[in-house]
Amino acid sequence: MKIAILVAGGVDRSGVERVVPCLLWLIERLVHGGDEVHVFVFRTEPQPGTWQLCGATVHNAGASIRRRGCSRRSSRSTGAHHSMSSTRVRWLPI
Repeated sequence: MKIAILVAGGVDRSGVERVVPCLLWLIERLVHGGDEVHVFVFRTEPQPGTWQLCGATVHNAGASIRRRGCSRRSSRSTGAHHSMSSTRVRWLPI
């Protein structure tokens, strides 16, 4: 199953600093279960980027984007990855 997770932060490229342990656990469990996981994050790094973390692909919208633009970019980015089997939205204030 292809799963999208949208978060405000907690999935830093390092996997050690600025992370939310329970979010990393969730990602690891989903990947271990055989799911293709894409994490869409806002404001983790200044520039947009993509990296692998715990077996998932993390898509960063960039810190310099306003919230409205960030929402549009994430929906475009999600569409670019075809249809997701499941999308869960959780707000993790960081």
